[in-house]
Amino acid sequence: MAKIIHLTNTFIPEDSRILKAIDTGREQGHKVIGLGLFLPEKQHELDQDTLQDVQSFKLRSLNLTKAPWLFAKLCLVIEMMFMFAFSGIRHRPDIIHCHDAPALFAAVIIKIFTSAKLVYDAHELSSQRNGLSKAAQKLIFLAEKLVWPMIDALIIVSPSIQRWYTEHHKPKLNMVVLNAPYKLPAASQKSDNHHFGKDYFRDHYNIAKNNKVFIYLGFLCDGRGLEIMIDAFSRPDIRSDLVIIGYGPLEAKLRELAKNAPSIHFHDAVKHQDVISLARAADFGICMIEPISLSDEYCLPNKLFEYAFSDLPVIASNLPDIAQLVSHYGLGICVDTNADSLHELLLSIQQGSIKIAEKRGDIDEFSYQEQSKQIIKIYDALLA
Repeated sequence: MAKIIHLTNTFIPEDSRILKAIDTGREQGHKVIGLGLFLPEKQHELDQDTLQDVQSFKLRSLNLTKAPWLFAKLCLVIEMMFMFAFSGIRHRPDIIHCHDAPALFAAVIIKIFTSAKLVYDAHELSSQRNGLSKAAQKLIFLAEKLVWPMIDALIIVSPSIQRWYTEHHKPKLNMVVLNAPYKLPAASQKSDNHHFGKDYFRDHYNIAKNNKVFIYLGFLCDGRGLEIMIDAFSRPDIRSDLVIIGYGPLEAKLRELAKNAPSIHFHDAVKHQDVISLARAADFGICMIEPISLSDEYCLPNKLFEYAFSDLPVIASNLPDIAQLVSHYGLGICVDTNADSLHELLLSIQQGSIKIAEKRGDIDEFSYQEQSKQIIKIYDALLA
């Protein structure tokens, strides 16, 4: 049995990708420990089982909300580095599974003192993500370059991001692990959570039976096409309803934009294990990622797979990896990320002049049961 520690600058009990990776290690008989941050703004109801061997640190630097962005981030990384390094060295791990760039320096320190193997799990294209200044992009890129010789294996989330890392850094043992949900057993599919029957949204929001129900699942932030959706669904000729499920910094603004649109509804986030059940109460899922950064342009977001495994036709952005997946497996249709294009598509669906996702391919290979095999391969290779 090996000892594996997961390092992240997120709140582990709320991070489904990390929770699934932790489960993968435990299922292989390893001792798995999670070290993350305590972020009280998260709003899911926590499952106490996820807190086993998971420690969430409270950092004082998180209170530097009025300080310049770069200074606050440096303070956060330095404080987190010492917290994680001290705790991680004490645990004497065999593998350090580091999630995203902010925890990399702590992971390297632990590796130096313990000779553990280091896995870098890049949840996105870290140096090219949404919201970074040019200076911050360069700083993160240089940080990755600096620690790259210490990394033993790389996990990435899409083929395009895999190619980017191959082109910009020296090759490593690497695997694409898609951010996909577990495929539910057939019995579970037939007996969904009783709170979320097929008419749950129609009953909950008094939606007309003839109206199609579209859902957005995920964080409410810039780059997710949320304002585009509200614009399109607010137009008077649209007889479809949009349910926005989640939370985030844009929530107040979105509610204000939608206050005069009775066909737009907001729903609280639910437990990760209930997402598929809830999604099945809709008719379509929307994944309108805006290409406002290279990381966004190359992404394969978890909501895309959550819709697919909920048997929902997908309305998705016409971005390289997303479009290839949607087209190849017949998951839905891709449109340009603007309100006019989405509005036109909604009208076509409303009028019955277009059919979506009638010939779907087998997507079982994208289930987390299959994706987790890539993580196991990496662990086995590093422990051999």
